[in-house]
Amino acid sequence: MEFVYGGDLGTYGTRFRQYNAEHKNYIAKLIIAEVSKALEYLHSKKIYHRDLKPANILIDKTVILFN
Repeated sequence: MEFVYGGDLGTYGTRFRQYNAEHKNYIAKLIIAEVSKALEYLHSKKIYHRDLKPANILIDKTVILFN
């Protein structure tokens, strides 16, 4: 697996709380959309992630949402 410079979604939770509700909803929708696309691709290849949780969703530090 490739090393991701950043952290997991759980780590970003503290920084995420500082945003207003509208911004939080926008960020949450983006994250959910990307994770959904990844899972859809994996499922199409008959690969199933059996432990999906915030700690297993990696976010690269170059993502502008959290900078």
